[in-house]
Amino acid sequence: MADRIPLHPIQEPPYSAIQYEPGTMSAPANEEALREALSGVELGAYDEAILKWMTLWETATVATVCSWLYRVREVDRG
Repeated sequence: MADRIPLHPIQEPPYSAIQYEPGTMSAPANEEALREALSGVELGAYDEAILKWMTLWETATVATVCSWLYRVREVDRG
């Protein structure tokens, strides 16, 4: 999934960055994207609650947050 998340400044909503089966809820795909972006980050109970809440957001919004997380990691490495 991470290969579709933009790793550059986003100018338009990245609607196709997180894909899920038509007719299904986007929450599982959103959760997978968020967990991949947070890989290696220890999460507490409240973190988990917020992550679950964010899975209900529009996929383009979740993809943008994931993009920020990936880009911050790149800045931190530099």
